[in-house]
Amino acid sequence: AKRLLAQYEKVIYLDPDIYVYGTLRQVLDQLDNHSVILTPHITSPIDDDRTPSELEFLNSGVYNLGFAAFNRSQSSGALLDWWEQRCLRLAYNDQPQGLFVDQKWMDFVPSFCSDALVLRDPAYNVAYWNLHERSISRHHGIYRVNGDHELVFFHFSGLPPSGNETISKYQNRFTMSERGDLAVLFDDYRARLHANEHAEY
Repeated sequence: AKRLLAQYEKVIYLDPDIYVYGTLRQVLDQLDNHSVILTPHITSPIDDDRTPSELEFLNSGVYNLGFAAFNRSQSSGALLDWWEQRCLRLAYNDQPQGLFVDQKWMDFVPSFCSDALVLRDPAYNVAYWNLHERSISRHHGIYRVNGDHELVFFHFSGLPPSGNETISKYQNRFTMSERGDLAVLFDDYRARLHANEHAEY
């Protein structure tokens, strides 16, 4: 992000297992007033004994770093300098010591950046970890979240490449048959992986 911000006013990072379905214009517009934008793993409590639980997020980080957006500003520059140094020295998966690679560090963002935005819109960063609070539907070829939000991007983290009951290898809250609302979305994504020779690479 630091190198890109030397050339561009705004930068959006997305993990390679994210598929974008809608416009990211809202994020770009919000970067006019916010130095950094993050999405939380969840925006409502989890009250069952399944995985992932709230404890997992306390260990791995409140925010999912599959997505992050930054503008070119003094605030974001200072944050990225700090984050770079922590990642170079302490980007380990050592959760008992409070470390989880690059992600856990970003729990500090709302404390360090007064103009940070926590984007709670349910259309962003939909993934296995927040399916207890989000449902998918499709109307006239457009995917929607919770009925009235146009899906912006889905994070297919831990998705097995071939179809089965597993939504993600990192969760046991739902099976695909229990979440029929996801079937078309997942089938379409797997077809796109196949068309792009995912198995070869």
